[in-house]
Amino acid sequence: MISIHDVEATVVGKVEKLCRPINYEVLGSEILSLLDDYLEKHSNITINGFAEKNGISPSSLYYLKKSDRRSKIKADLVLKVACGVSGSKNPASVIQEAKGEVGALLKSAYQSLLMPNKLSTEPELDKYLTNKNAMIIALLAHNKSGTTRSEIKELLDGFALQELEKMLSAEVLKEDNGKITGHVESLYLDAEQTKSAVAYLSHFAKTSEIEKGQNDIKVFWGSLTPEGIRKRKEVTQKYIAELREIYNTHETEDGIPDFTTILADTITAPDLGELQ
Repeated sequence: MISIHDVEATVVGKVEKLCRPINYEVLGSEILSLLDDYLEKHSNITINGFAEKNGISPSSLYYLKKSDRRSKIKADLVLKVACGVSGSKNPASVIQEAKGEVGALLKSAYQSLLMPNKLSTEPELDKYLTNKNAMIIALLAHNKSGTTRSEIKELLDGFALQELEKMLSAEVLKEDNGKITGHVESLYLDAEQTKSAVAYLSHFAKTSEIEKGQNDIKVFWGSLTPEGIRKRKEVTQKYIAELREIYNTHETEDGIPDFTTILADTITAPDLGELQ
């Protein structure tokens, strides 16, 4: 299971598709059972109170009681309910321990949260990811739409196509009818690779587009208490889970290449150790 440290860096990308069909009728029953058990143990909390506390629309919970609506159950709702009834602030731990159809859905939808701390799922590709151009090419190639030589030439500098040729020659990427893709559906990055990717991708953040509502560029800083840092971590973990669901659900072959980065840490010397 992945350990979420004070450095929380992720490039939100694709998730593996479900390895087997989910029985949504059973899933709905399992969620209701979890919720009913929780409300029975906490008689002072109503279903509306539970929903408000966990950032859930009350109507979404009521819909679970209707069989014809259960096929529309989303992974982010299941995760919020599972975290809420467990009282855990660590989504990765909740996903790891979930059983039945709830566990099957969460483990499939949020597989990357359970990945061990290792390099990408394409080890031969790792040695190229220390180069900015190669990293961006790899990320583009692992979009559902893949990439092309013309897109790479437009987005990157003149050396980018040289990097592409190296990667194609090493067969860490493939080219078919002008479309360049990876050999696996999803590319996972370790913490150091992700940190580099955040820096590389920041060059594509267009400040001129902010007023048009095309992007978001925000930074928060301050001197937080240990409790404040823990609360910040809780928020970023929830955003990671919700954003991953969006990227998994709305990615298409003709979509616009898009990125979201999350980087949060304390401003301290690197050798001072982690907050426990």
